[in-house]
Parts: sequence; structure tokens; C-alpha cells
Amino acid sequence: MIGYFIQAGDVNVDENFSPYVWPYRNIIHQNIEGKDYGTGLKLIIIEYILEGKFITFPEKRIYLTPVRKKEQALSVRIGVTKDFGNWNDLDKKKFIVNTTNEALQLVRDSLLKKGYTDFNFAQLLSDLAYCAKQYLDQS
Repeated sequence: MIGYFIQAGDVNVDENFSPYVWPYRNIIHQNIEGKDYGTGLKLIIIEYILEGKFITFPEKRIYLTPVRKKEQALSVRIGVTKDFGNWNDLDKKKFIVNTTNEALQLVRDSLLKKGYTDFNFAQLLSDLAYCAKQYLDQS
């Protein structure tokens, strides 16, 4: 249901970022995957674009890419600046949680504008809040 993709042109930046994404993704996978939230959307891909030596920061911090109707998938791209590496552990975790929530709300708003009402975003966001609590409570 929710997948993550990290685009990093700099290994050092990726090594500092990835350890914060995958534990949260695993908690989401354990608690959300396989649940039925309705029709019309099977996959939301959250793509983090990490600023580094070979990738510049995208103009928009967060934006939706076109719908892939055949796969029933949407992708949201999120730019991450080099400053991420200077944050403390809790702020890094909060960034992952908050940007995931922002991405889902962007998807929800976009689909509602297009008349998609057969997907239970309220339940998905509620389930995601449970996952976020588990993730943020980890030491």
C-alpha cells in the first residue's frame, strides 16, 4: 500500500537518511499491508530526493506526480536538503513521519478533487498515526 523510494546521488547523504526510512516502512508494512481501504488506489509511493553532490534540491519541497491508472498507483516526491544530517535523532524521525502524512494528505486531496470517494483515507491516516506512535516511541 505504501512504498518508499530514495533517490540519492551521494552515498554519504543516503547513509544518513535511509536508516530512518526503513524502520518506519517496516512498521507500516506490519500494520497496514493487506488491509482493505477501498478501491481505486493500490500503491502510494513516497519518493525522497536527497540533495547531495549529484542531485540538487527540487524546486518544490513536496509534489504529486501523475496518476498511474493501470497500476492504481500515485507517487509523491519530497525534497530533502543536506540539513537533515545536522538534525537530532527525534527530529529526523519526525520528519519521516510528517512527510509521510503530508504525502498521504496530498494524495487524498488530489483524489477527492477528481471524484474518487471509494477509498477510506480516514482509516488509513488513523492506522498510520498508530504506526507513527510506535516508530517515535522506539529508542
